[in-house]
Parts: sequence; C-alpha cells; structure tokens
Amino acid sequence: MTPRLPTSLRRSLLMTLLLALPACGSPEPIAKVPDSIALDKIPAEILAEARNQLPGVEFEQAWIEQEDGKTAYEIRGRDDQGKTREVKLSATGELIEIE
Repeated sequence: MTPRLPTSLRRSLLMTLLLALPACGSPEPIAKVPDSIALDKIPAEILAEARNQLPGVEFEQAWIEQEDGKTAYEIRGRDDQGKTREVKLSATGELIEIE
C-alpha cells in the first residue's frame, strides 16, 4: 500500500504548482513605450526593410525619434523563440542599428 500525503500538504503542493504555472507560460508582453505609434503609421517601405533585416520577427510596436537631427524609426518585436528584437532605420530605410 502506498502512503498518502496529509491533506494539508497536498493542498500546499497544489497551490504552489498553481502559483508557479504563470511563470511557465508565454513571455510577458513587451513593455509599452509612452510615445509609441501604431505599426500602420510606419511607411510601408520602412516596415518592409525592418522585416528584411529581422526575418521571422513579429513586430509589435514602433516609435519615431530623432537620430542626429534626422527622423528614425525604431521597430520592436519578438523572434520565434520569444526574444525581444529591435531594428532602427532612417527615414530613407538605411539601417542604423539592430539589437
């Protein structure tokens, strides 16, 4: 005969498991940047170049900033392993930076 755990211990183990489950789930959403803009506000050629630079990344957010006095687009998303990736492009589509 297999011994049974006391009810209080079984409840404690179950609660520990239930509380730990969210940590095993999908990654947290990317933190929202206050001045972010909708992806559909990014020029199509800039978004196409971002996808070319980071293939397979699902872009979720973008913002416009000034880089050396010129307009730049920073676009952020996650790759297929859940890692946050960013690409920064000039208004002409030139690569400035990849993270």
